[in-house]
Amino acid sequence: MRGSWLLGAAVVAGALVAGPGIVRACGQEAGDGGGAHLHDHFFPPELVIRFGKEAGVDEKTVEWVRTTARETQAQMIDAEAKVKKLHLEFEGAVASDAPLEDVLKIVDRVGAAETEMKRIHVSLLLKIRGKLTPEQRAKLNEQKRRMHPPQPPQAPHGPHGPHVPQPPHVPQPPHAPQPPHAPQPPQPPAPPHPH
Repeated sequence: MRGSWLLGAAVVAGALVAGPGIVRACGQEAGDGGGAHLHDHFFPPELVIRFGKEAGVDEKTVEWVRTTARETQAQMIDAEAKVKKLHLEFEGAVASDAPLEDVLKIVDRVGAAETEMKRIHVSLLLKIRGKLTPEQRAKLNEQKRRMHPPQPPQAPHGPHGPHVPQPPHVPQPPHAPQPPHAPQPPQPPAPPHPH
């Protein structure tokens, strides 16, 4: 539990700025096809903290992962704050009709700050990988497979197969007139009722 907030925050921050390709490549969306071949090369800190002992990782290395992840989280918080401030600056420039070149300079700064966040995230994962032996990596990959079994491939157009076009819906007015009923033949008068 102690490190789960750290991994959660790193994953959220990474997903927000890294884009799907980097996040998949780092093993955050295993089994979905894109980037899954790289999934076996990255080991999120929570995985090592939680299952390192079972994989033969010594306590000193697990503690190093815990400390490094905490330090990286502090860097991610600072980098994320910078990105948010730049987004506010961008919004202000657009709202105030700033000159094109000024707005584009802010866009470049936003891109650089987002790239820095990606670098921080990937750097952590590569540092962790560098501390693990091939045997430890194999055992941790097996644990990942137990936790997240491979998903069957999806149909080309979604989970329910190809998209079948439906006829367009033609909206009806809320109180559409009803067609008149067919006239009923006249009924013979009822016989008088005896008293």
